Amino acid sequence: MNKEKMYILSVLTLLWTGFIFSMSLKVGEDSGRLSGGVLSIILDIISPLWENIFGPITDEGIELFHHFIRKAAHFTEFMVLGVLALSTVLNFKKLRLKWLVALSYGLLIASLDETLQLFVEGRAGRVGDVCIDLCGVLTGVMLTILFLKIRGGSYGKGNKRVKAK
Repeated sequence: MNKEKMYILSVLTLLWTGFIFSMSLKVGEDSGRLSGGVLSIILDIISPLWENIFGPITDEGIELFHHFIRKAAHFTEFMVLGVLALSTVLNFKKLRLKWLVALSYGLLIASLDETLQLFVEGRAGRVGDVCIDLCGVLTGVMLTILFLKIRGGSYGKGNKRVKAK
C-alpha cells in the first residue's frame, strides 16, 4: 500500500477516535436526547408490527429499547474503530501481531473514553461499557481479517504480496 493511503487510514482512525471522544463529551441530557431520537425512529418503524403481535409497548419496554440502543451505539462506534485501527496498522511493515496492536489501541481508547465520561455532567464511566467497546473492536478486527481472507488470503504491501496473519 502506498504511503498516501497509509496516511489517509491513519487520519481516518484519528478522526474516528476524535468522534468517539466528542460523543462522550456530550452532557447526559444531550446524549439522552440523541439516543432518544434514534429510539423514536426505531419505534415508529417497529411499533405497528410489535403491537399487532405483542400488544402495546410498555414504558418498561421503551426504556429497555433505549438502553439497548445506547449499548449498540457503543459497540458500533468501536467496531468501526477496530476496522480502521487494523487497516491502519496492517501498513506498518515492522510491526508484529498487528491484530493485537489494533485491539490494544481499542482498549486504550475505550478506557480513556469511559474515564472522560466521569468528568461530564450526567454521564458515568462504566467498566461494562469498556467491555462492550472492546467486543466492538474485536468484532471490527475479526471482520477485517475475514474480509482479507475472503478477498484472497493476502493483502498488499507495496509491490509485495504477503499472506494475512
